[in-house]
Amino acid sequence: MCYVASERAPGVRSRQHFQAYGSTFVCRDDTAAAPDRDDLHGSHTFILLGDQHPGLGGNLSNLLRKLVAPIKEFGVGAGMLYGLDRAMRSISPRLGVFFYELMVQPITNKPLLPPRMAAQIEVREIKEADPEIAAMPVRPDVMRSRLHQGCTCLGAFRRGKLIAYMWYRQGRYAEDEVRCDYVLEPATSVFDFDFYVFPEHRMGLAFVALWNGVNAHLAERGVRHTFSRMTRFNVASRRAHQHLGARVVSKAVVVRLWSVEALLTTQAPYLQVGIRSQARARLVLRARSSHD
Repeated sequence: MCYVASERAPGVRSRQHFQAYGSTFVCRDDTAAAPDRDDLHGSHTFILLGDQHPGLGGNLSNLLRKLVAPIKEFGVGAGMLYGLDRAMRSISPRLGVFFYELMVQPITNKPLLPPRMAAQIEVREIKEADPEIAAMPVRPDVMRSRLHQGCTCLGAFRRGKLIAYMWYRQGRYAEDEVRCDYVLEPATSVFDFDFYVFPEHRMGLAFVALWNGVNAHLAERGVRHTFSRMTRFNVASRRAHQHLGARVVSKAVVVRLWSVEALLTTQAPYLQVGIRSQARARLVLRARSSHD
């Protein structure tokens, strides 16, 4: 498996190298190795360090490896979209391609951790006035949108310190990465997003402990399903959610050309185009897809 590096890191913090596809890659950050964030689209890039072959042949060999690496990692279709996205973003930050898998996950009363381990971490709701809101790596405008929508935040605490958090909204959610509103059926379902584990806690129980608490919190409120959108390029996060029973109910590709956004999906109406920045697409997500 190829590791991808986060461009959000200011520099190469770790000189750990990984052999993949005949070349050496370096990981700048551990975000790709931990299933702790669902919104990492556009923050990764493949960085080729090794195999410094002299001459034209070596340059072509390196170029070929750069082109093939994402295809091997994500598959032909997703790999080509990844390459297109990188090329578009190199021209302008207002251009890009987003490839999502919309997933539904059952809410269960079955504990994910033994009682003694679960007791080490408290999961509780974080309110708007709580100081933990300011500690979250979320843009102020995005945070205002979440609070305005009435979204709920759940945090995992160890000895009073926030180590992980997630957000959800019941019935409907206005996406903050692209201009799309998700409408949920049944309406008692929720849409979860921004599942984040702070870096120093990514090797521990935070991920499972937070989901253990989320399941209990939602089950008490009669919620049976939670939806989420997974960036197709975040392989670790997709696999982690699949282990929890998540399955794909729809796929979507969003092409952004400055203020224009085109949404292509695997369900009707299949294509929606928004010309103006105020225009938003609408996608109905059902707990049971037509393929079940």
